[in-house]
Parts: sequence; C-alpha cells; structure tokens
Amino acid sequence: MEINIEMQRAFMLRWANMIDRCDNPKNKMYHRYGGRGIKVCQQWYDFFQFISDLPSDYFAKADLDRVNNNGNYEPENVRWATRAENCKNRENNRFIELDGKTKCISDWARGLEINVTTLMERLDNWSIKDALTLPKGTRLYNRWDRHVKSSERLAQLAKPKKQLKLYTYNGADYTMKDLSKMSGIPSKLLRKRINERKWPVNRAIETGVLNNHECAKIAAKASHNKDISCQKYARQ
Repeated sequence: MEINIEMQRAFMLRWANMIDRCDNPKNKMYHRYGGRGIKVCQQWYDFFQFISDLPSDYFAKADLDRVNNNGNYEPENVRWATRAENCKNRENNRFIELDGKTKCISDWARGLEINVTTLMERLDNWSIKDALTLPKGTRLYNRWDRHVKSSERLAQLAKPKKQLKLYTYNGADYTMKDLSKMSGIPSKLLRKRINERKWPVNRAIETGVLNNHECAKIAAKASHNKDISCQKYARQ
C-alpha cells in the first residue's frame, strides 16, 4: 500500500487516539477502552511498525475498528470500517429482533427516519412491535395526560361565576349593559353616575348626555360665576 502525506496524517491521528484511549485514564473514552482492559500490542507503540501492519484496504475517512470488540489493538484484530459499521460493533450496542429481522438500534432508527434517542424512548414505553413499526411523528404519549386533574381537584379550582349586579328601574331588574342599551347612554357614563356620583337609577337614565356645545356653555358659565365671585371678594 502506497502511503501519501494525507494518509500518513490520518494514520498518525488514529495511532495517537488509539494509544490515548487505552493508556490515558483522563481520556473521556478511557472507560470503554483501557478501563475495560483493552490494550495496544507492544509493537504498535512504534508508529512505523503500526503503519506497516495496517490492512491495505484503507479508504478516506475510514475508522480503525477491532473485529473482536473485546480484543486488543493488534494486527489480527483490526480492520478499516465506516463510522456506521464501527458504531454497530460497540460493546454497548443493542440488537433487536422483529419478524425474523435482527438489527441494531441505529439501523432500525434509520429505517424509520427517526432519532436514535426517540427510538430508545419508544422501546422504554411501547411494545417492540409498536416502537419499530409506527411511523415518524407518532406521539409517545398525549402531552395533556400529565395535566389531567381529579374531579375533586377540578372542583377546588373551579372559579365561581361572576354575579352580575342588577339595578332596579321601573319595577324591573336590569344589568348595566341592558340599561345602556335601553337609554342609549354609554355603560361607562352610567356606571360613573350610579356608582361614583350616587345618582338614583331613574335620574342616571333619564338625564340625557350633553353634547360638546352644551358642555362648553356650562363650563363658560361656571368660569364667569367664579370671576364675579373673585371680584366681589376683592372689593371687600
């Protein structure tokens, strides 16, 4: 196998990672390699010997995979594999059989076009048949199920209906809205007359609404009376 610069760099990266996973307890993957007793054969600590022992069928972006996942890194136990093939060969991979077909979880998930995590949740909550056959988008559960409350709790939370205040006019009871429709006076003005100014209901309804011209006349008259009062006070 002829080795160019790009291949040598790729082999160097895989060689360094292989040794670090097996010998360095601080490596985040150590528990799956050195922590399980996986070792690098003595001759492969020599980088050039490592290159000479590698399989000749290398291809771009290939992973260095161990044929026996519980065996060591040594010439008889390695192969070049795709990332998907490498993942299938992990010690924590899970194989599931359905209708005579046995696949790992990642293959089942790929066939359903769903995430592996979603498929794991399905398997934890559904039967194997439902988990591996129901199409993408099927809900694991009704999201409102967790919010269902008992009838006793619902009774406690139930808000009493707001009682509308009634006003008596000509011997009959009316709501503020009804009085407003009857008189043509805005509810806000009626409420102000009855509740704030304490007008009798009859007066509040039967007193018409002044237009802008009439309001201006009253304001002008009030201002005139005030000026006269001030002048008298000044003369005294």
